[in-house]
Amino acid sequence: MLPAGGHHNSASVKVHMQVKKAPHLPFALANTETENGAWCLYTDTDLGEDGQLMTGFYTNHPDNNDRFGMDFAGVEAFLHAFFPEAELVAFELHDWNEDEWSGNGDWLALPAGIISKHHTETTRPEGRLHFATADIAQTFLVWFEGAIEMGKKAAVDAQRLMTREAIESKVPARAKASAAVASPVRS
Repeated sequence: MLPAGGHHNSASVKVHMQVKKAPHLPFALANTETENGAWCLYTDTDLGEDGQLMTGFYTNHPDNNDRFGMDFAGVEAFLHAFFPEAELVAFELHDWNEDEWSGNGDWLALPAGIISKHHTETTRPEGRLHFATADIAQTFLVWFEGAIEMGKKAAVDAQRLMTREAIESKVPARAKASAAVASPVRS
């Protein structure tokens, strides 16, 4: 679906942090354009006097020259995009863009126009093989709900195909039997 050598748009880094002096909010969102790619931060665990464990995501797209780094200063800058007074104590992160097992990227985020141009072809069965993946869902693209949606669609489509094949295999036999009964026997 992507041009040769093309990449999808998502380029996220997932970071787990021990943080002090930050509000205990269940979820915080940022405007990725104004906050240099920061987009999501949430509290995992309250650590009492030791602060809290938080998980966050930020975009680390190669086209963004002002992106956050993946060192302490970069993660701290990401945290400060949400909570300027927060104190970063420790962190662990994973750069999905450099992960060979994920295909060098996280969840699918296709460039504009790709889905509308190719969706019909990506969901078309190949013979009796029906596809069910969140990456081709019509709603909830790349989400678990999208996988369920496509699983249901594939199951219904496969059942319809098998029913049609079963009917078509019986029709010629019935037609032949009907023809034999209708034709008079000659002596």
